[in-house]
Amino acid sequence: MLQYSSDIGERMESYVNDELSPILSNQATSSAAFPTLNKHTLTLQFRVLLETLANHVRSSAKSFDDWDGAVHVLHSLVSALRFHQTKPFVLPVVKYSRMFLEAFLKNCMPLLDRLFKNERAECIRLLKDIQQSTRLMQHVCSYSKIHKDTVLARQVPALKRSLEAFVYRVKTMLALNDAVDAFWFGVLKNRNLTGEEIDQVLWKKNNAVLTSEVKHFFSS
Repeated sequence: MLQYSSDIGERMESYVNDELSPILSNQATSSAAFPTLNKHTLTLQFRVLLETLANHVRSSAKSFDDWDGAVHVLHSLVSALRFHQTKPFVLPVVKYSRMFLEAFLKNCMPLLDRLFKNERAECIRLLKDIQQSTRLMQHVCSYSKIHKDTVLARQVPALKRSLEAFVYRVKTMLALNDAVDAFWFGVLKNRNLTGEEIDQVLWKKNNAVLTSEVKHFFSS
């Protein structure tokens, strides 16, 4: 079991990249090395892996290499939403990617503060790597609104706050190190989980309906 492994980060990275990713991307239906990993157990394993990853970075990720590997695993898992856009995949991403991001802000950003002067290029690369996942997280926030899902909507505000805190924290660190030009901050457009831009009129209409439904949920 991954949670009992002494090198959980490396084991998880290997498992996700070699065994899980081909199934997530529909290139395979099962794993030859792990027969219990197949299409029927995919949603369960996906949720457990995200939860294990979030718990790992909250308690055990200490070094740059720890975080580097964890960020790659996160991106491999979050990228599954390009192929699987159903609640059993979307909901765990909303919940556990937020936990991952909160741990990154609390534990990894201070590490990057200390390393940035001497390891500037590597620190910027790591930030760009995690930015790939934060963009997908933003798309999930848009997805929850366009699909008027109140269960997801209750989780999204906390994720959005973490995303905003991440952007602010990264900007602050880069500004202090005179490196803002090394990192691009654009205005994110509302996109669905495949990266297609959402019609803004439709998005605003569904956002208004969903906001009303959520308010009703919490007031009832």
